[in-house]
Amino acid sequence: MTGFYTFTLPSFTCHLVQPSDRGEYEFTDAINLLI
Repeated sequence: MTGFYTFTLPSFTCHLVQPSDRGEYEFTDAINLLI
């Protein structure tokens, strides 16, 4: 989904968003949880 997204800190401190195999948080994971 193309667009401009802003995330609040709770989006990434939520236990549902886990680091990927690369050890990074993925925007797509957070977006998929929001939609």
